Amino acid sequence: QLLNLMTFKTLPCKNQLQHNPKKCLFYHDYNVDRRRPPNSYISEECQYMIGSRKKECPKSDDCIRCHNRVEDFYHPEKYKTKFCSNYPNKLDECDYGGICAFAHSEQELSVT
Repeated sequence: QLLNLMTFKTLPCKNQLQHNPKKCLFYHDYNVDRRRPPNSYISEECQYMIGSRKKECPKSDDCIRCHNRVEDFYHPEKYKTKFCSNYPNKLDECDYGGICAFAHSEQELSVT
């Protein structure tokens, strides 16, 4: 399953049925897994999002840096540039399956 990185997790999920949010193309928690379109931010963490001192960024969506791990991992500069932690022998244990931000094979590995 190829992801459209321009729209992945940029819209709220409207599925009312119980399902796995990790394998959903839409966001469920506005602050945790919502993404802005990748052309609106760079693949560097915002200073307000780092470590235990996380707090709301005063620039909000106007900030040019990542505001969560989903924005970071699924930014085109980082997407599939490293192998999944389950590679190569435990890929069936990957919580994200086909929409994992990390490569599940050498063919998926993106070198930028």
